[in-house]
Amino acid sequence: MSHYFKNCLSVICILFSYGSFSQITYHDGSVHYEIMTEGDKTSALLNNATFKVYIRGPQSKTELMTPYGKTITYFDEKTGQAIQLNEYGNQRLMVKMTEAEYRDLNRHNETVSTEKMTDQKNIAGFNCLRMNIVFKDGKSMLVYYSPDLVFQSSFNAIPVKLGGFPLEYESEIGGMKVTYRAKQVSTRAVPAALFDIDANDYKEINYRDLKNPAKN
Repeated sequence: MSHYFKNCLSVICILFSYGSFSQITYHDGSVHYEIMTEGDKTSALLNNATFKVYIRGPQSKTELMTPYGKTITYFDEKTGQAIQLNEYGNQRLMVKMTEAEYRDLNRHNETVSTEKMTDQKNIAGFNCLRMNIVFKDGKSMLVYYSPDLVFQSSFNAIPVKLGGFPLEYESEIGGMKVTYRAKQVSTRAVPAALFDIDANDYKEINYRDLKNPAKN
């Protein structure tokens, strides 16, 4: 694998372990985040990157777009099947996952404590509340979530039930600080065509190789 692809996959595995959905419950919707980084050289991997989430009933789709390539992940709660497409440089790889593997990919370490704060701010037109999360390994996460934005899907990007959808969150990955901030939110119908999967010219690998790209 290329150097950039290995680094991107390492970052992606961590990114997907972060990031929940909550009192009107919406069937469809999308949230587009901008990503800001501070820290070591690895942060260059995410310069000018974006992260998009699409939800259509029990289906979810996420798109991580970076200057070096992209990762698109599809998950269907009804079938329990997930597919991830990775395209970095001349590498085009596809991995099919069971529900257990998909949950494992999104799993983070055990939460030690959560603290709801009084801070509030408006993000993309939604009033958001703040929560601080501390994990067993000592890492922490700051989240701003909106109780007014809840989806039917159980898609969960942050390993804590917030009581709303996260519209801004920050964490540390190695020596890099990463902040996601929603810049566009929609609760309009999401076209079914967005979930059509074009896997032409992708090499299929297994979940083990996705988790350990250096061995692939």
